[in-house]
Amino acid sequence: MARLLLVLVLRALRGGLIAASVMLVPLLVWPNSDARLTGYAGLLIVLLSVQAGLRAVAALGDLETLARRLACGFLLALIESLIVGVGLYVLYAWLSPGVLEARFTKTLALVAAGSPVHAAERVALLTAGHAQATDPLFKAVEGGMTIFFAALLLVGYLGIRAQVASRLSRGRTR
Repeated sequence: MARLLLVLVLRALRGGLIAASVMLVPLLVWPNSDARLTGYAGLLIVLLSVQAGLRAVAALGDLETLARRLACGFLLALIESLIVGVGLYVLYAWLSPGVLEARFTKTLALVAAGSPVHAAERVALLTAGHAQATDPLFKAVEGGMTIFFAALLLVGYLGIRAQVASRLSRGRTR
């Protein structure tokens, strides 16, 4: 059990650090860039890391039951999303504290310059969400939870898929 936990934690740390660096380094170099592409790349890295971590644990022979597969995947997803969330908080709160305000101002200017029919409504909605859009903790939790949720969906799929494959290989269909 200790070996299983060690493999899980090391895999999660590696995946989380790689994902956080892919998401954060471009934002440090180009603070006014769009964070969507790096966010998607970080999400993809976390998903691949969770899958690779589950395969590594399965190679140890410690994933006999669906519950154990789901628990291991949950732990992988949790650690990796926490690392990304802490990285985002460090970026937004300490390394680049003005980046969220600059993004909000840029978005507000783009919306105000758009269609005059609904511009006032959209500007009012954006202004109402100013506190959330510029709060480093809120944005860090939002980013970490998005990655955690997507990783949990993958863990559930992989766990059920492995369970079905296991039953089919033993000749049991019910």
